[in-house]
Amino acid sequence: MLITNLDEFVGNSTIKSQLARIFDLKNFPNSIMIEGESGLGKSTLSKIIATAAVCSSLKNSPCCKCKNCKKSLCDSHPDIIYLEKSGISQSFGVNEIRKVKKESCILPNEASFKIYIFEEADKMTRQAQNAILKLLEEPSNSTIFILTCNSAHSLINTLCSRCQIFSLSLVDIDLIIKFLKLHNPNASEEDLGKAAKISGGNIKKALDEIHSKTNALESNLKNMISFILEKNEWKMIVFLSDLSANKENFICLFTSFLLLLKKSAIIKISSKSILSQNEKEEIKTIIQGLELKKILSLIDIIEKILEYQKSNIDPNMLSAYFCTQAYSCINQSK
Repeated sequence: MLITNLDEFVGNSTIKSQLARIFDLKNFPNSIMIEGESGLGKSTLSKIIATAAVCSSLKNSPCCKCKNCKKSLCDSHPDIIYLEKSGISQSFGVNEIRKVKKESCILPNEASFKIYIFEEADKMTRQAQNAILKLLEEPSNSTIFILTCNSAHSLINTLCSRCQIFSLSLVDIDLIIKFLKLHNPNASEEDLGKAAKISGGNIKKALDEIHSKTNALESNLKNMISFILEKNEWKMIVFLSDLSANKENFICLFTSFLLLLKKSAIIKISSKSILSQNEKEEIKTIIQGLELKKILSLIDIIEKILEYQKSNIDPNMLSAYFCTQAYSCINQSK
């Protein structure tokens, strides 16, 4: 998921206002430090800052439309350099920093600034921190250094004093739900709320949670469709038996399968012979493998199951009903 500007970045409104002024004036500090726990968006924010710094637009930076912005978003801009980590600790050594000191004196290739990004700077040894401190003491006017870390307190005070520090904080749950809903429109309100609550205000944790649910659902849908098209009732029985232990996931699967079937039926009825490239692979499989009459029958069966479950009927009984009815339908000759 690519976040390209401050408006898309979730939470931390005060920091976004500060950066918006910096972007508008093109008055970038030579040294920036972004601190905050893992998952709050330090890397994303550093990329937004770097993109704004190389942006060719005189206002609304980053515009995400100019040549410089496009190169930055594709990680191919020659003036945005991500320092490579080395060694067992996977951090920056003194030699890498000395190399940067030599190169930073050279003017930018294409943009007004050359940006060096040190991610996880708090993993640096004290020797390396002293080396980078010397680098920050006499920066070129056309050079910007961005350091990210979990906590500025883990770095030497003199290094922190050379940087403008932006401290990212946890995001309000309501904002996380809104963000998740925007990027996961098919997720249920319940799943969105749970993911946001589990995250504790950490946007990456929320995304990981909702993605794990989405990936599991997609995998289950593929299995269900496969067992239908293979006419393999035994595999379906075992599959649904395992799934029925979690009623929430069980109902979510049938609800999602119903939506796919309805979409497939609409396409069949409209007699579209060619599917659009962005159509779900599952829908293509259903359309190619089932005739309209059987799709409509499956829709009717699942709607009954979803209606029955409101009466708290045991999922195992619903599974048995589905298998009996569904395979009776699909085994019928044309």
